[in-house]
Amino acid sequence: MRNILIFILLAITINLGNNVSAQEKITRFRFAGYKVIFIPSDVFRIEIDHPEWGNQETKGNLFTLTIKDAKGKMPKDTVRIYTDSVRSINMDYSELVMDKQMGADSLTVSIGSSHGTVYVEANHLKIHAKAGSHITLRGTAQSLECQSKGHSYIDQSQFHQKK
Repeated sequence: MRNILIFILLAITINLGNNVSAQEKITRFRFAGYKVIFIPSDVFRIEIDHPEWGNQETKGNLFTLTIKDAKGKMPKDTVRIYTDSVRSINMDYSELVMDKQMGADSLTVSIGSSHGTVYVEANHLKIHAKAGSHITLRGTAQSLECQSKGHSYIDQSQFHQKK
């Protein structure tokens, strides 16, 4: 009995150690079929209205969430990301919401068949819009790189580039 208890405690300790050392801060996000709301917060957390509707995966610092039923009107569900650190956002058939300004050193946003708003204060901002996407930029950045393809539109009228 004592040996079993020692074995269980050892297994739990090893497993906890692996989770803590392997877990990185999530700063990269990939979504398909979701309305994604980024909310500035010192405490990281993800809230998904209907987690059973999607497939989620975390690999290193990348969080991926894709809707299972890709038929019909998109987005189909809502996810809220509370974070203070975002490096990249990749979205297809989704909506991006940033009502409050996020801070970032460098941020890359790539959207396809999606729409929304990026509200950021960053040193470097890269925006890639394709497949009929529409994105509005708000805030400031020292350097800005925009690329649009396939009847996409990037609205920069509310954005200021620092010199």
